[in-house]
Amino acid sequence: MRSFKTRARRRTGPIEENLIEIKNLIQDLVDSQYDLKLENLSGATIGQHVRHILEFYQCLLNGKANDVICYDGRRRDSRIETDRSFASHIVGEFLDLLVEVKEDRCIVLKGNYSTVNNNEINLTTSLFRELAYTLEHSIHHQAIIKAGIKSMHRDEILVENFSVAPSTLRHTRGQKNESQDLSALNGLNVTQNFQNLSHHDTLRNCTDAYPPAPKPT
Repeated sequence: MRSFKTRARRRTGPIEENLIEIKNLIQDLVDSQYDLKLENLSGATIGQHVRHILEFYQCLLNGKANDVICYDGRRRDSRIETDRSFASHIVGEFLDLLVEVKEDRCIVLKGNYSTVNNNEINLTTSLFRELAYTLEHSIHHQAIIKAGIKSMHRDEILVENFSVAPSTLRHTRGQKNESQDLSALNGLNVTQNFQNLSHHDTLRNCTDAYPPAPKPT
């Protein structure tokens, strides 16, 4: 199995590790497995779930340039879900963009949460808050990917703790050894890696910077 060296620890370290994990998985599959429609995934493919994960990261990392992001506007690029080399290249671009993330700042999240009306709203958030969200979103879809990998009997390409949330790891390890220091889990504790982020202060500043968001309908 290929191995990519994790970059120097930064506050975005958990995001980088997650992307590297996905990149390793992409490269360890073959084309026929990457775009195979799987019955236990309701006819979806591993590639489609990878594309979905990456396009949420893409919306955030591209949108931070003007401090406005919209996950609804993702491209739904079929090439990411069928071309492993292209998908791997996209991950590399995201890793480069993450190097530029030095500090948190206010951003606006645009979205339409109605299934029948064109009622787009703006929500006040922050860059680090959305990075944490995209990580959680990725882990959720990795759990689905894991089920697909197992159905193809390719368990050997799954790294230990693939698709397991950091909080689940802390809970499980704490049950095995209650005296273990839960703040040092080999870089898997998102809170620890974002320890310098004063998120509540940032959101207070965001609230001052933007008008109150309308209530979702």
